[in-house]
Amino acid sequence: LIAGGRDVLLPSVDEVKRLSKYFDKTQIIINKNGGHVLLDELNLCNILVDMQIIKLPPPLTRINAFLEPKSQLERILLGAKRIVSPVFFSTNVKSGQRNIGLSE
Repeated sequence: LIAGGRDVLLPSVDEVKRLSKYFDKTQIIINKNGGHVLLDELNLCNILVDMQIIKLPPPLTRINAFLEPKSQLERILLGAKRIVSPVFFSTNVKSGQRNIGLSE
């Protein structure tokens, strides 16, 4: 539970203390200088990571960024995608020559 110590709309600090009695494994964060709209001042994602509520994925490298298709269906769909995906051609305005891909 997160509360702002300078909340002038609600007694947030008292409220989080009261609410913590009704939930198991509650952690309270009080931002002493925070007002009512705390998410403008705090990064909720960092708080959740620090409290080990969520885990960040490992950083991507060239090796773990590549995902090999896991099933026969996925391999078939990748093949179909290659067949039906568009191929772009462009024409050189000066020479009239057609090229595969988009040119300047």
